[in-house]
Amino acid sequence: MQQNATMRKVIGAATLAAIVILLYLPSIHHSFIWDDDYYVTHNTTLKDTVGLKKIWISPGTTPQYYPLVFTSFWLEYHLFGLNPAVFHATNIILHAINSVLVWMVLSQLGVPWAWMAAAVFAVHPVNAESVAWISERKNLMSCLFVLLSLWLLIRLYIRTVPGATDPTKTVKKKWIIYLTALIFFAFAMLSKSVTCVMPAVFLIIVWWKENRLTSKKVLSLIPFFAAGLVAAANTIMIEKAHVGAHGFEWDFSFPERLLIAGRALWFYAHKLIFPANIIFVYPRWHIDISSWWQWLYPVLALLVFATLWALKNRIGKGPFAGVAIFVVALMPALGFINYFPMRFSFVADHFQYMAQIALIALIISGTHRIAELISHNSLNKTTFIACAVVILLLGGRTLAEQEKYENLYTLWTDTLAKNPACWMAHNNLGVLLAKNGIFKQAGAHYLETIRLNPYFAEARQNLAKMRKHVKRLNTADLPYQQMSYTTPHSAWFYNTAGDAMAKLERYVWAEWFYKKAINKAPGTATGFYKLGNLANHQNRFKKAIKYYRKAIQLQPLHAGAHRALGEIYIRLGKYNDALRHITTALKTDPFSARAYHDLGLVYRHIGKPDMATNAYGMALSINHFDGLARAAMSEIAKQKTKNAKKR
Repeated sequence: MQQNATMRKVIGAATLAAIVILLYLPSIHHSFIWDDDYYVTHNTTLKDTVGLKKIWISPGTTPQYYPLVFTSFWLEYHLFGLNPAVFHATNIILHAINSVLVWMVLSQLGVPWAWMAAAVFAVHPVNAESVAWISERKNLMSCLFVLLSLWLLIRLYIRTVPGATDPTKTVKKKWIIYLTALIFFAFAMLSKSVTCVMPAVFLIIVWWKENRLTSKKVLSLIPFFAAGLVAAANTIMIEKAHVGAHGFEWDFSFPERLLIAGRALWFYAHKLIFPANIIFVYPRWHIDISSWWQWLYPVLALLVFATLWALKNRIGKGPFAGVAIFVVALMPALGFINYFPMRFSFVADHFQYMAQIALIALIISGTHRIAELISHNSLNKTTFIACAVVILLLGGRTLAEQEKYENLYTLWTDTLAKNPACWMAHNNLGVLLAKNGIFKQAGAHYLETIRLNPYFAEARQNLAKMRKHVKRLNTADLPYQQMSYTTPHSAWFYNTAGDAMAKLERYVWAEWFYKKAINKAPGTATGFYKLGNLANHQNRFKKAIKYYRKAIQLQPLHAGAHRALGEIYIRLGKYNDALRHITTALKTDPFSARAYHDLGLVYRHIGKPDMATNAYGMALSINHFDGLARAAMSEIAKQKTKNAKKR
């Protein structure tokens, strides 16, 4: 019996991990994006052991004082180089572990359908931002250590849960568990300081499961609260002094912050239940304390609290505890304290990575209760199918949400398609376009940035700098036009079906699905790019070139299409064309080892061995295990020696 239970747990954990890994596999091929330059690619502390020391003892040398996170980046950099695939893989593994830990903690607390709740957490699209964005490693690592700490504290202090610590155990063993929990909590705060709320969350759990809070349990958490306060104070200071979270854009009165907090709570709950129109940067709300309807958000939130409190003896304390944990876990991101992203938006999906667990557990528990009322067997066939459908639908949305994190271009174009008033995205896209010589569009985005935010001096500087390089650029000829960069859901479905057919080598069906996707979204590049890949795979180069060119026409900085064209032109011996497309691809995705490898190949063919060596060297710096690049460099060196001897 015990063996069967253990096997069920192993299978359950393995299934959760497999779901996460398969779901986020596309992210492996993505590049570094926004903030990843500060955190990884341009972070000088990752270069040597002196930098590692600074990560721990010099808070100002990294964007935020999260030394465990930066140490993980340091290790990856020294083991694998600047290979984005490795950094993405680590994030995916961390999310998989967190999903298993969510199941363990919820099972320990006796939450019905705990595995289903963990599965929803694993596949929910609001988590794509935390998993597919390398810089959000801090969310994943801090959550891992918080869950481990909670799991130990629950075992130690809550007698009513399975696996609780035997009261007859020696004091020494209890101290070991307690200190281990404290160490995990410290690790969590060294990964992200918002975890300082964990002791308060644990007190709510104790009240829920044991009906009372003893002074002994409260006192035992004093070291946790003290450490949390120190970490929180340090982060607030760094956000203000180092990150720059101060000035008129953060100047809100307490009533205004109440409005922000109330609205944010409903926003996060809504996105969790209806995860549609997920945006990297959401519109920044206009806060007006004289507007009566804005007060509905905090008032209704308080009303929900009061109602659940009043009904706790009838419906149980679980619903109140679940909502309370959700709110407490979100507290650092509700606008009561300043944080830098408030400059762009008051909300972000990654802010609720940990908080959502409580609300998901509450919703799944409520669904379980309803299922029991309808049928005595809560795990009947209909319920199982319904759960599977929910997982598939959420997983499908998560697959779609990952696409925008492919590179900076896809990120900013997707943001602007959904939030055209995002001045920050306009400016950043302008910078990217200007770097690639697309000056007219860049200028239009700079002007739109200035129109939306006249106080943002950087956009004016960028425009002035660009004018110096392009003397004849007339700003009167730069009207900004809203463009559609996103793929409608129906087109996404056909593209996904086409991908499945291509993997099964049903190429006729794959082509049919891709063409259906193009019919649904003729103004987007995705379908044409996939048709190009299909033709390329079948060595139909003429057709592939046609489709790739169409993709580039619709999306000028499509790194994948440029790189694929470069590879085709290498095969066809058109090295100048190959060089043009590969260098364009590298401007958009400068951390593609494959593109640098192709660049080295081109330089070898056109008789530039030194430049080829540099290109192969870049490929090796990104991927230390690129044996072909190392072999090519060795061959070039041997050829140089041979030529020198002949002279």
